[in-house]
Amino acid sequence: TELNFNGSPLLIGVDADSGEAGSLANYYGGLMNDARVYDRSLSESEIQLLYDNPTVSGQIVPLSDPVAQDAQVARYSFDGNVNDSWGSNDGLNEGISFTNNALYGKAGDFRGSTGYVEIPASSTSELNISGEITISVWVNYDSTSDEMILQRYGNNELQLWTDSGELKFRNKSGETLVHPVQTGRWIHTTLVNRSDKSELW
Repeated sequence: TELNFNGSPLLIGVDADSGEAGSLANYYGGLMNDARVYDRSLSESEIQLLYDNPTVSGQIVPLSDPVAQDAQVARYSFDGNVNDSWGSNDGLNEGISFTNNALYGKAGDFRGSTGYVEIPASSTSELNISGEITISVWVNYDSTSDEMILQRYGNNELQLWTDSGELKFRNKSGETLVHPVQTGRWIHTTLVNRSDKSELW
């Protein structure tokens, strides 16, 4: 692994335990499909378009003209790998598998006890975003106990996790947003970190 807490990678499916402690905990225990990262805050109408992808035989089909393509910097469909299908920010697979139980293609299966994905930090990476950011992802929870969905420490800290039946999002200013969640179904989740406030959809 190339995990480097000082470099503030984007971690998917694990809690880096306060960033510098060097231990991993609170592994995510569900499925994940089509995670996208944008370097600006998306509008309500753009988020709705992400949710309203057309379906064919019950499977969601990726939009041929991606939403906000001027701002998209990464996309992880988890269709058999953790590569960035939009840019060049490929992830490191640290023990997750893949399943056909997906919205389309395959989904990332985080149901093992210690599987996660690391998107390595880099000063030149398109993911080195210090301002507004939007992250959109489809998730299917097996549990809503204390599990980390995604996390980035450092000056641009972001955390999205489940706790006691609730989905929580916290940014570097300590602002925490809460939304109820359900298990056993695909849920579209979008977090938007604006210059003046944060939103959880």
